[in-house]
Amino acid sequence: MQHNIRPTSVAAYLRCYPHDVWKMPSHHWLLNDLADRRGLPHPAVFFDNGASSLSPRRCLQALLEQARAGHYDVVLIPGPWVFSLEDAEADRIIAVLGTYGCRVIEATAGADDGQGAEGSGQPPRSHCLLV
Repeated sequence: MQHNIRPTSVAAYLRCYPHDVWKMPSHHWLLNDLADRRGLPHPAVFFDNGASSLSPRRCLQALLEQARAGHYDVVLIPGPWVFSLEDAEADRIIAVLGTYGCRVIEATAGADDGQGAEGSGQPPRSHCLLV
């Protein structure tokens, strides 16, 4: 009997505004560490460097398209602010990813519970994570 069990496919999304010449290495390390702690493979990183949350984000669009096509099961983010500084818009994008079958895991979720920053002693959701 053959089992067709596909390994978990993991993506990560980062956005930095203004442009970061160092390309956010601490955030890459944070997400790789989160993947390691969760027993996940290191993510394919989609990175909109220099893109405002109000401007078109080519890599976010690519991530959404690939998620819709079923290429990813999990999306790692340092916090919802990478999607938008507006909580409602960030929540909308997280919900869209959920409809595509992706579980979004936030590094700002506190005690590694994957449930979000509320009640975890972390800063309010719209604030940038400083690592």
